[in-house]
Amino acid sequence: MNSVVLPLVVDVYAKPDKIEHVKQVLFDLIEPARKSEGCMKYRLYENVVDAAHFTIVTQWASEDAYEDHLQSDCVKKATELLKDDFSKPADVKKYKHVHLDRGSNKKTKNSSTFCIIL
Repeated sequence: MNSVVLPLVVDVYAKPDKIEHVKQVLFDLIEPARKSEGCMKYRLYENVVDAAHFTIVTQWASEDAYEDHLQSDCVKKATELLKDDFSKPADVKKYKHVHLDRGSNKKTKNSSTFCIIL
């Protein structure tokens, strides 16, 4: 089993006459998705400029957890409900954390234990 944390960003675009339906179906997917094994984060956003554009930001404990989620009944139901409601295919972007080898003998100016990202 792959144990690397998997952040994902999914952009979907509703047809103009389907915006409210898409919003409701995506909203109804939040709680079951959050209960999926391996789900670490699941958030739905609506673009403030383009109401037809929704972004789902998720984080999974592994690629396998994400793949299991895609096969879940709630995703299958949402897929069926939304099959004709998108103006273009969903854009799924997978990410990985950036780790730089800074060398173990380099000292930092900040002695805080606060995590520094990139």
